[in-house]
Amino acid sequence: RNGDDRHDGATALGVHVTSRGRAPAWAGAVTPSRDRAELTLLDGALAGMPHKLRTPWVLRHVVGHSVEDTAAACGCSLATVKRRLAAADERVQRHIEEDRRG
Repeated sequence: RNGDDRHDGATALGVHVTSRGRAPAWAGAVTPSRDRAELTLLDGALAGMPHKLRTPWVLRHVVGHSVEDTAAACGCSLATVKRRLAAADERVQRHIEEDRRG
């Protein structure tokens, strides 16, 4: 894989995860307690997710696989993995929004 295929995982979801386990420089001040809180929130979102959605999300956003490599690793088509990533992104976003509302 070349560097262009990697995804930094810091998406509009508001959770800053990278394939190297660090927040990107533009993410603001990172503290261990902030990292822990974000990871706990993300863990909660992923824990309630079916395996078929969780696995591609982790491979893409945490491990840093390309969409093509994610599809191959999951044994499904590119279209299927894109649908699963979109569904998983939506679930993570909803979980984060619910948490922020209290």
